[in-house]
Amino acid sequence: VNTAEHAFCILVIIQGGAFIGVVIGGLSRLLSRFNQKKRRHQERMEDWEDLFYRMTFPPLLRHRIRDYWTYLLHHGISKLPDFAQSGLSRTLRRNVTSFIYKGKLRLVKAFRDLPDEILTELA
Repeated sequence: VNTAEHAFCILVIIQGGAFIGVVIGGLSRLLSRFNQKKRRHQERMEDWEDLFYRMTFPPLLRHRIRDYWTYLLHHGISKLPDFAQSGLSRTLRRNVTSFIYKGKLRLVKAFRDLPDEILTELA
C-alpha cells in the first residue's frame, strides 16, 4: 500500500461521511416539517392549560376550547383568498369570513348547538 492509495482511501472516507451527513440532514429537516404543526399545537395547548389553571375556567368551557383546537389541528380552517380580501368592503369581507368560519365552527362538536348569532360573533 503506497501513499497514493492511502490518500485515495482518506478522500473516499471523507466523501462518504459528507454524503451521509447531507442525507441525514435532509431527512431530519423533512421530519421536522411534519412535526412543526403538532409542536405548535402542543405549545398552544400548554399556554391554554396554564390559563385554565390560573383563571379556573369551568370544565365545560375547557373541554370546548380543547375540542376546537384539536379540530383545527386535524382539519385546519378556510382562508379567504387574496382577491376577495382586497376587492370587498370591510363589512362585506367580515360577512363572507363569518359565513365561511361559521360553517367550520358548526363541524366542531362543542359549537354545534350554539345559535347562529353567537357563531357569527365567534367567526
